Amino acid sequence: MEVQQDEFLKSQNYNLKSPVDFEYAQKHGKSQTIYQSIIQDSERCQCCNNPIQTIPYSITCNVKVFSQHGYSYKYFNYIKLNFILLVIGFLIFGIYNIQENLKGDQCNKHQNCKKNFNNYLSLLNRMDNDEFQDIYLDILYFIAILVQVCFIGYITYYKNHCLNVDNEQDLEKVIKYCSLQVSQIPSNWNMEKIQDFFSKGIWEKKPITYNIVDICLMYDQEQLEYLLKDKIRQQFTIQNNQCTVIQDQTVLKFNRTAFITFSNQAELIKFVRYFRWVFVPNSFKLESPPRPSDVIWHNDSTFSNLEYVKLFFICFGWLPIIGIQVAKQNYIVENGNQDNSNSYQNTLLSLTVSLLLYLLTKFCEKSIQQFFSLKDFNSNRKKRRIFTLFYETIVIQYFYLIPPIFVGVYSGSGTRQQKLWRSGGLSEDILFIQILNAIFPIIFSIIDETYAIQLIKRFWFKRIKKNSDLTQIEANSLYERQLDYQKKRLSITQLVSICCYYGYIYPMCYFITILALIVIYWMEKYNFVTNGVSSKISVKFHISRYNLLAFLLFELLSKQIFHIAFWSFDYKSVTNYIYALQYFFLTYVIITKKECIIKKRIHRNYDDKMLQESLKYYDLYTKHNPIINHEFEQNLEEISQLTRYSRQEKFYSQLQLKLYRELKYEYSFKDPARIHPTEIVSLRFQEQ
Repeated sequence: MEVQQDEFLKSQNYNLKSPVDFEYAQKHGKSQTIYQSIIQDSERCQCCNNPIQTIPYSITCNVKVFSQHGYSYKYFNYIKLNFILLVIGFLIFGIYNIQENLKGDQCNKHQNCKKNFNNYLSLLNRMDNDEFQDIYLDILYFIAILVQVCFIGYITYYKNHCLNVDNEQDLEKVIKYCSLQVSQIPSNWNMEKIQDFFSKGIWEKKPITYNIVDICLMYDQEQLEYLLKDKIRQQFTIQNNQCTVIQDQTVLKFNRTAFITFSNQAELIKFVRYFRWVFVPNSFKLESPPRPSDVIWHNDSTFSNLEYVKLFFICFGWLPIIGIQVAKQNYIVENGNQDNSNSYQNTLLSLTVSLLLYLLTKFCEKSIQQFFSLKDFNSNRKKRRIFTLFYETIVIQYFYLIPPIFVGVYSGSGTRQQKLWRSGGLSEDILFIQILNAIFPIIFSIIDETYAIQLIKRFWFKRIKKNSDLTQIEANSLYERQLDYQKKRLSITQLVSICCYYGYIYPMCYFITILALIVIYWMEKYNFVTNGVSSKISVKFHISRYNLLAFLLFELLSKQIFHIAFWSFDYKSVTNYIYALQYFFLTYVIITKKECIIKKRIHRNYDDKMLQESLKYYDLYTKHNPIINHEFEQNLEEISQLTRYSRQEKFYSQLQLKLYRELKYEYSFKDPARIHPTEIVSLRFQEQ
């Protein structure tokens, strides 16, 4: 028993030792990456027991193999889907548009037109008057949209397993649909009482026993930390370097909520019907639970008044952008000499405004993420889609789609063509907006802000501040690459939306976007197979009909907004009525008759076999519970052997480190003596 205790202490001291061993931290990072197979007799990581020498996937592998490592494959399929839809549109109307635009000579006829490739390829090059229209181009646009709709229907009905449109293929949802979240349970009930009470019922007037696979109790983590911190203060002066097992029921407070997993969905349905309609209906609150990986065990976020200010800016922050763009137009008019110096200054000014616009959208995106990081949103995927729709409709439209073209057309002096194609005009604004939204996702696929901060911290603690109190668990986290595909997915949506919207006037947008999607796809795939850490991959979305609706409507709106901006609405124009018919037809089909395009989800009853298949790749709620894993027999032998590499072990190491930082700050004002995290207490809890 003493040997086991020493081994257990050794694992604790490894996580919290200081100074750190960066060589082991680097090996830990390698052990976390996704691998295809393990090299024989591979060295194991000391803290997580994962193999270090592994064989990664090939960059040419099928993205479907990623399904067992999370939901990242949906991001790659999302890029592929947008790429195919853009190529379809470009082949049908893009080539025709470019050929006709190159035949124009309006840019060469006007001195103030900046002679660049973007203006020669733009629709402005053949727009000889404000009454210009190309009916053939409008017809080709509508044909392209119909072909895109047919393609979406094809992959939905026949290739759904591959491109994953409006359907979720991950197996973790099987656990969700076989489980139930029960609240308002008496606080004095223990595991045995809950198991005994909820496993008995009546079905068709006969007593039955429900087959419960797992019961996971939730505890009040906030009270746990508060009481534990107080206990450590009291015990700090007694004895250091002591492994203490706290068996105090007052420390662990059951918050009256439990996740109950049944052997199949049919058992769950019987249970709900019995307890909701036959037995005491108001005694317990029955809810559909989130997936095990989506459960928020402790919510640290606080919603302050500053968050309301940020949301206000998100909704109305596009107004200052209009002011900035109008000021830029006035500056260009006042300095209208077309010499080289002014031309370069105007171009640089246009680049600066486009960069500012990009930074403001990133600020809005981060603010919305902080708002929806609250518990009720973050643990509910349906509510989390509100964030996606809010961002895509409000931020993209208000910042990128509505202001630039109307500011470019209706502000400043000169003809509308002059305002657009001169140096620093709308043409360069759109070009730089498209380029920046294409370049930054490529850059972030190589090194994003999180990874950059990790590299800086590595250099700081490894080369400069070598005698810091950085612990091994903190050093290990610096080598875990976090891939947030939710944020990356929004960048792809933003890039494609801008392309669809401005591609009617500037076909150059299609060149930039298609090329960018190719580069982003292969860069992200390479980054995933070489640096992807399964526990750090963040993607929780599926390609819904709303994304497809936005894609098609942006294409349809691109020509109509252009016509309105240059002509205003003319009720005598047949073109406007043709557009209205197209718009209402597509809206009616996509919203009310979506089954014609997107295959309706087939309701499936998840049986025992599917649940067991899911458990090969995903864990039940109990194993995700950071405080206690009830599957383990609570004795020192099994703790040392089974929980050493578990989520609970990681949680307690992080909790011990957190309390160490807080207590160190407190004692820094009282006692200058150095405190080490292993000198506080080794944390482990048991339930009586």
